[in-house]
Amino acid sequence: MKMEMTYRDKLVLIVVAIIVILVGGFFALIKPKYTKLKDSNAAFETVLAEWKVIEAEINAIPELKSAINKTYGDAKNIGEIFINSAFKTANQNYGGEKTAYELDQYLQPAVDESNIQIKTLDMAGTNVRRIEYFYHMPNVLTYSLLEAADVNGDYAAEVAEVMKENTVLSARQTADVLTFPVTMTAVGTKENLMTFLDKIADDKNAILVEAVDIADYKFYGGLELDEDTQEPITEDTEGIGTSEMEITVSFFNAKNIDEPKLGA
Repeated sequence: MKMEMTYRDKLVLIVVAIIVILVGGFFALIKPKYTKLKDSNAAFETVLAEWKVIEAEINAIPELKSAINKTYGDAKNIGEIFINSAFKTANQNYGGEKTAYELDQYLQPAVDESNIQIKTLDMAGTNVRRIEYFYHMPNVLTYSLLEAADVNGDYAAEVAEVMKENTVLSARQTADVLTFPVTMTAVGTKENLMTFLDKIADDKNAILVEAVDIADYKFYGGLELDEDTQEPITEDTEGIGTSEMEITVSFFNAKNIDEPKLGA
């Protein structure tokens, strides 16, 4: 028996078909797009976070450049003392063949102006020397009962404060520089010696008097022999005679820092 669909049944069927189409369309078309959109939003948030970090770094570049240039300027000013003009040729061509001669010529004016008489000159040659930090090493006293009584850590904190400079400087990296020691045996008065040392102290280059060994530190004289007795002739007054002395002077040299190329 053939049954006719009522209008209501047809309407229900149409509604069900529409729902099926919509659900099918959602799963077939809309859901993948929605999933892709969510993934894109997540990727966007990730890229946005990365961009904010990069943008902050870009914005910090001018301040960083300024800090680098300031550090360069400070380091250059400090390093100027080690650009030793006495090493002129060596600094130009990195060769040390003329260094001994140039240092001899460099010292000559101080020798001439102080009137010391050079007997021997020992120029050992260029070598590398490590520049260490000089700092006071505190002698911190401690004992077991003191440490046991420090239940609040006050003593330990005070010791850390006392040792702070030592702790910081001992952890810093040291550097090597070129050095050329010159040892001379000379004869002169106390005034001659002090004039020579003053000339070295006033020199703008990195020059250090390492040692001064004086045979007659009171400068009574006694270097010349009496013609009759052949005994050393000495002066009665301290400080007006001559003495033989050995002086060691070291020249230091290093290349200054290059100016950083930071771009535009």
